[in-house]
Amino acid sequence: MSQQDLESDYREALDETLNHLNVVNLLVAQIESKMEQVRDSMQNLCQVVEQIIEAQNQQ
Repeated sequence: MSQQDLESDYREALDETLNHLNVVNLLVAQIESKMEQVRDSMQNLCQVVEQIIEAQNQQ
């Protein structure tokens, strides 16, 4: 195998690795966004439960 072949294989492997890292970064961003949505939903749910409890205590 020539040095040019090795360099070409190295570049291809490096490009593939960088593409995988880009995909991982995008997935992490999506996960973070979904986690924020879940957190907001949980906060809303807690507020509703607190309101229900308050309403029951006032009766």
